Amino acid sequence: GAIRDDLVRADELLSPFLLSRVELRETNEATEESRGSTLLSAIASAHTGEDVVVLCWSDRDWRRLIHEENAWSDGHDDAGLVDGMAFVEDGRVHMLLPDCNLLGRLRDERLADRNREGLIDATRAVTVFAHELQHFRLPEGTEAEVECAAVEQAARVGRDLGLDGEENELIHEVYGETVRPELAAEYRRPCS
Repeated sequence: GAIRDDLVRADELLSPFLLSRVELRETNEATEESRGSTLLSAIASAHTGEDVVVLCWSDRDWRRLIHEENAWSDGHDDAGLVDGMAFVEDGRVHMLLPDCNLLGRLRDERLADRNREGLIDATRAVTVFAHELQHFRLPEGTEAEVECAAVEQAARVGRDLGLDGEENELIHEVYGETVRPELAAEYRRPCS
């Protein structure tokens, strides 16, 4: 009744002020401040068939974003453990700024020239991006189902980011050996 109507009105009044709803400057240049990525937004839109904006958040803004989202949705996420979020209903993907900067550089560097830590970082960034895009295709899917779909699509995402076949194979290998075993259990259920 009336209380529910008041809560809906409060949501409508406060929602535009949440960090996740702000407009950010869009650029493909690596930055140290939060920004939108036109390159990643174009790739996301092509993969999902929807208009998707990819927003890249500095560490400080990321912590605030997660805090606000937890308060808004009664969640309990730890900003240090969340690498990306897809807000399907808003057409937005939220990612860590260093991952966006790294993804934007991939077409200009050879993955094989990276040290092991650099390969792991690149693998994690590509697979996190692929994972968030799969939330648009599987909005009701579990994290494990979305992760399985992301692994299947990672090579396509990699190609769109400028990786060749050999580099995509390297991403797949590093994912299986190093990244997947470190994922939380809810992401690691066997793929069918």
